[in-house]
Amino acid sequence: HRQDVGDREGPPSDRRGLSQIKHIEGFYNVIDWVRDRHPGTVLECCASGGRRIDLETARRFHTFWISDYTIAPEIIRFHLQGINHFLPGNYHYVCYTLPVAEQKEFQPTNLDYLSFFGGAFGTGGRIDLWPEEQKRKFIRFNDLYKKTRSYLMRDYYPLLPQSKDLESWNALQFHDPESNAGFVEVFGGRDKSGSRKIVLLGLNVKYVYEFDSPLTGNKLRVSGKSAMEEGISFKWP
Repeated sequence: HRQDVGDREGPPSDRRGLSQIKHIEGFYNVIDWVRDRHPGTVLECCASGGRRIDLETARRFHTFWISDYTIAPEIIRFHLQGINHFLPGNYHYVCYTLPVAEQKEFQPTNLDYLSFFGGAFGTGGRIDLWPEEQKRKFIRFNDLYKKTRSYLMRDYYPLLPQSKDLESWNALQFHDPESNAGFVEVFGGRDKSGSRKIVLLGLNVKYVYEFDSPLTGNKLRVSGKSAMEEGISFKWP
């Protein structure tokens, strides 16, 4: 069908777009062929950093590469907060990767790692070049992620408007209504002053919930009614 696209005068008016339609249909047929013959294969969809995420590919793929920019935590959170409105978090794959030349100076922060927890957390590149301290830190956060990832398939609540700058606070919540458990992430952006109360959603007003901070070890008990009406206070650091 390439002659339609390359023709200077273009295809006849009643044929325009047909080549592109056939191309997409052929793409779906190839993936269906692979799935039929290799049902145990995990399929990752990628096209120019998330440009081929639609309902038909969502039926066929297990995960999607949502962006080619996988370093800035603010950008990752922006993407994940938006796409979780449409697809469960386990479909959204990005991994923290640096060019090989920078691997020896690999210094991700807690913020970098936690920003990926709203999707399929991972990393790549020359992991063997990482300093031992960074390897240990990644293992710690990887273990933490494994405790939270099951909630990515449950209810999702963006607790604050989607931040379009680096200063605004950002918060999201994943909650399993059957087990009455989940996790909440709150980011202060670059505004490290003061505190803010975050109102949670989807809890049971008759329950008392225990919140456990994996970074500080602090524990807090709050009723569902209070968490959804008054909110929980978060502050730096």
